Amino acid sequence: MRQFTLKTLKAATAAALLAGASMAHAQIAVDVDIDVGEITILYAFNDVDVTLTSTALATILGGTGTCAAGTNSTNCSTGDAGGPVNATVNAGNLEAAFDISTNLGTVAPTNNINLVLQDVWAVRAVGGTSANTTVSVTVPGGTTITNGASSIGVTGAAATPSTFADPGLGTPQTGDVTLTLDFSSLNAAGNHDSGQDAGDTVYTIDVTAT
Repeated sequence: MRQFTLKTLKAATAAALLAGASMAHAQIAVDVDIDVGEITILYAFNDVDVTLTSTALATILGGTGTCAAGTNSTNCSTGDAGGPVNATVNAGNLEAAFDISTNLGTVAPTNNINLVLQDVWAVRAVGGTSANTTVSVTVPGGTTITNGASSIGVTGAAATPSTFADPGLGTPQTGDVTLTLDFSSLNAAGNHDSGQDAGDTVYTIDVTAT
């Protein structure tokens, strides 16, 4: 029993001496270079559906009348018609001629209405020919969105913002598309789509100068 205790004591002493000794140490500093290529990533919806409510249409078409929204309609009072107007006889009818156009005030032309599609694209970009990125939107010539004989013309488009500093690969730059619409041939309610769900193009978005 004494011999076992002596051996154990010697082993413990040797371990303590080794622990106190200076250990060998090796170290190499490593430099890593990463060459990142130029890259541009465009995210955009390829199918966009919008509902134009009667209240929104009445407001954007304007006029100085006092308008109140109803069910699927808007009632606009344009005030006193003035007068009196002398009635005349025409083809057996009494006619009193009024001109409501003079009471409408400034009315937006139906062939030049802007529809802003907010937050419909995003871009990540780094490198390229400049430190900026340009986003543009084009509309094929003669684009119309139809519902039978009724149609909405798309006469122009623009991106906002159109030019911005390369956003890098972290948080992307997001933006809007503004379509210029022609409602002068809009004569029916309902869905005007012209088959874009089947692949027709209403507008094309492009990224350049990045």
